[in-house]
Amino acid sequence: MVSVKQFLPRLQFFAESFTGYPVKILIPSEKESEEELVQVQDSLKIYVPREVHAKDEGTGFNYFKGLVALQSSAALYNGIPKEEVFNISKIKRSRNLDDFIIEGERGGLIPLTYQTIELSRRMQCINEDYRVLGEDMRYGFQNMFDPRLLKKSKKADSMNEPVTNEIDLALTSAYWKNLGVNPREIQKIVDGIPRDKQLGILREEVQEVLGRLVKFNSPLNTSYRDSVERASDFAQYLYDLTEDMGMGSILHIKTIEEYSAHSLESQKIKGIEYKIDQEDLHDKLIKNIDSRKKELTAMLDENSESEIGLNSKENIIRRLSILDERRKNLQDLRGSRTLNIEQHRYFDAERYAMSEGASLSLRTVFQDVSRTHLVKLEVPERLEEQEYGNIFHLPELRDGMLVPNAVRVIIYDLRKDLPPTEQQIRFQLGLESEISKLEREIAEHNNKIHSDINYIYDNLPQIVKSRDQAQRKMDKVQKQLDKSRKIHEEMARRDMETDAGLTRRIEKEMEAIKPSARSIVRNCFEGELDEKKFFEWWLDEKMGGNQLPNFYYQWQKRKRDVASVLLIDASQSAERLAGDDKSILDFLKQSAYYFSLGADFLEDKSAVLAYNGKGYRNSRIFLLKDFSEDPRRLEERLELLKGELNNRDGSAIRYATQLLNDIPAKTRFLFHLGDMQPSDIEYEHRSPGFETYRYEGEGAFADVTHAFNSARSYGIIPVGICIKKPDEQKPKKTISEKPKGKLNLKVLKKLKQEKAKTNNIMTDEILKQNFQNNYKIVENPIELPKVLRDVYVRTSFQ
Repeated sequence: MVSVKQFLPRLQFFAESFTGYPVKILIPSEKESEEELVQVQDSLKIYVPREVHAKDEGTGFNYFKGLVALQSSAALYNGIPKEEVFNISKIKRSRNLDDFIIEGERGGLIPLTYQTIELSRRMQCINEDYRVLGEDMRYGFQNMFDPRLLKKSKKADSMNEPVTNEIDLALTSAYWKNLGVNPREIQKIVDGIPRDKQLGILREEVQEVLGRLVKFNSPLNTSYRDSVERASDFAQYLYDLTEDMGMGSILHIKTIEEYSAHSLESQKIKGIEYKIDQEDLHDKLIKNIDSRKKELTAMLDENSESEIGLNSKENIIRRLSILDERRKNLQDLRGSRTLNIEQHRYFDAERYAMSEGASLSLRTVFQDVSRTHLVKLEVPERLEEQEYGNIFHLPELRDGMLVPNAVRVIIYDLRKDLPPTEQQIRFQLGLESEISKLEREIAEHNNKIHSDINYIYDNLPQIVKSRDQAQRKMDKVQKQLDKSRKIHEEMARRDMETDAGLTRRIEKEMEAIKPSARSIVRNCFEGELDEKKFFEWWLDEKMGGNQLPNFYYQWQKRKRDVASVLLIDASQSAERLAGDDKSILDFLKQSAYYFSLGADFLEDKSAVLAYNGKGYRNSRIFLLKDFSEDPRRLEERLELLKGELNNRDGSAIRYATQLLNDIPAKTRFLFHLGDMQPSDIEYEHRSPGFETYRYEGEGAFADVTHAFNSARSYGIIPVGICIKKPDEQKPKKTISEKPKGKLNLKVLKKLKQEKAKTNNIMTDEILKQNFQNNYKIVENPIELPKVLRDVYVRTSFQ
């Protein structure tokens, strides 16, 4: 046995890289804790069994990877079905999605056909996109194949006569061929299974039909809708086949339970004499046969290929022969009253209604993972809302290697979407879970109220009372949930203080240094005549000189072409008090506001971003001001910004680089404002199925350096303003004392301070390398607005 536990981190990283979504790998038999529910609320849930029989660990890993790929490929290749698609009119039945899935779990023929076709479609998509992955998956699935699964189609009926369910045999064969089992090996086993007395003559035809249905010419251009349509086509084919064979429809039996009940009913029917006249029934059946023969003959004459399964002359001739034999048998039965023909037809059909071999084959591969997770992969609402444009996946440097799509970045507009804290998420999840339970309870009561069961009427008043109580309780919980969300928005807002006098002073300063609208350019070869220059040229010409006729001047417009992005660290460290009951974040907000005003007065393009987050799946960036927006919008969003969680600097720098690179400008600056200490520890305690990447120390600084170097390669100039405590900036004297004998706590404290000083010096060297000459340290956060303004003016006018 190979356990999945050892592969969980690798499988999760594979699934996230494969889909671009955050993923949680779950084991059905393990219950999720409250902390894990918070972690996975915005993740795709992929299920895998606890262990698998495999010859070695490599085969086991390929099997688990195949299961993960098959489930997650639903999100990648349009495999998440919508309710309205499951209306299969060709089999005279309207289905909803839940019924369709449940029937597949219980062995229903058409749902199993859909699952087989959909699996084949996704496998073909993966093979075209990722050939190596497709080979690994086939290698893993081949390990699960058991020849006895094909032989499950063969069994004895109630009279101990051998019966082979040719439809089940075709489905099982198609399923394992799709998963990579050698077709020759499968055909060899199929040839050894005796043919059924009724449908055995059509074995090749049924297998040919399914073979064409599971094969997609351009799988990447298809969706689950094509699989549903093909399952519907197969249902129509089976309907026509059973009609031609004189059998009852096999499509009205949906589950194994129904099959068992109908089998018992058929045994009761057998041998009973019916005292009814069947002449009209005989005439009707013969008329239907004649009509069908006429239709097939026309197809044979026209060499038509319009009907699935009858695309060859051989198949049509075989079907005509079957109809002739049926007509002869019906003629022989004319006048007989010993057996009702409709019941006889029904009894013949029911033995083919369930697909036991195909159902068991699916269960063999998925084991204790419900096939519901294959057909109905649930994408969290938050992911669906953010799927288009608000989620990005950016690379990250890990262990010296740049990993693509390693970090999931979510972009927020604080005026529209304010992310809750982890405590609020837990509280709201509890309320939402309670509402779901109450909704199910109310639905159950309503079903009982509208039921036709007699004993319900005696308990009807109590049922109505219970339903009304549940409804009142649900309304109360819903109000709590709405109130919680409203309080969250109110608590998050914090008024920002701005100085009107300082605003006017900044405007005057910017106007004073702003370049004039026009400037004169002399020594031109065309334009307006420069009389002084012309007179000099004329004198030189008279004296035999040979000067160029550049005695014109032009007025040219002068306009700055500068674009800047200000990136603010809004992590928990920014909430540290900095004097006068104000936090560092308050001064960061003021700096951002006055920075935007100054750029606006200079007619420069500017944008302001803030960032924080927790973990590589939840790196959050707040778009406080876009290039085209007014600074007043910035003030609204700054009031909603709060410092929390951690700071993964590399992903924020890379996103700011992308944003700035799309703006056409001669000069572009990326201003980074914060403590310059990247740190993001995702979880204090490890959870099964989660791989955490500790973002701190040398590894984090290496990623930040790579991000700034990447920005510089696009022509962007990084500028850093680092906020440090005074004791962090000023190095202390070297400690020479060494502990002797007993541990001296004072000496130990001084040694720790010395080590911290050394680390600070190393950090400063890295930061100076990242920003080169554009790096400044600020000890007093109160000075931040002025320092940022001065740095902006100095750098942008160089």
